[in-house]
Amino acid sequence: MDNREDRSHFLDAIFRNDDPKPLLKMVINLDETPEDLIQWINENLFNVYRGKDLILPLYNLSRADLYLGRVYSNQNYGLWRYAVDLMTAGVQLPKNKRHRDIEYSTPSRWYMLGRAKRSKKIGNEVCYKVSKRYNISMKKAKMNALPYIKKLCTDKHTLIGIKKELNLKEEELALISGIKKEYIDSIFKEKTKFDENTKETAIKEKSGKAEQRSISDFPPYIR
Repeated sequence: MDNREDRSHFLDAIFRNDDPKPLLKMVINLDETPEDLIQWINENLFNVYRGKDLILPLYNLSRADLYLGRVYSNQNYGLWRYAVDLMTAGVQLPKNKRHRDIEYSTPSRWYMLGRAKRSKKIGNEVCYKVSKRYNISMKKAKMNALPYIKKLCTDKHTLIGIKKELNLKEEELALISGIKKEYIDSIFKEKTKFDENTKETAIKEKSGKAEQRSISDFPPYIR
């Protein structure tokens, strides 16, 4: 059984069952920290409960979060037990209080953190390319060059030129220009199609001219 299945069983034990006894053992056996688990519980709490039924679970979840904060601020890991009890048994309600079937969602906070981390990485790569192209420091690239480049990103032709000048990827150009990546992608799909059509037309024209040439078009030494 992989960790995803273990986590699903754990959430089922909270949201689909009434018995709190196995919950602590499940937390111990899971390859997850209480800090991760509370994010899963918090994300899916609103998929299970409605209205006033949320009051007690949210209160206990907030207390659990408080204990988890004290674990690290005071290095008192004995508080983990209180936090786990509050965030598991403390959010259980009788089955007749549950409103619908549950489809578990990944914590949205993780998506945001992941996007922020990726944006930072892309930003650093862009700064490196700018600093290398114009022989300036990474700091100057970030503080001086990038704001100026962003102001230049006003039309398709400029965007295409900047991408070529700095050897940027579409996602890098989207980041420094502040323009949605979908729009950036559409620009370069359109450009690729235009280039292909232009090349195809040039080949056809060249081929047509070659076919139309007569023997008199060639120099005497070739005839």
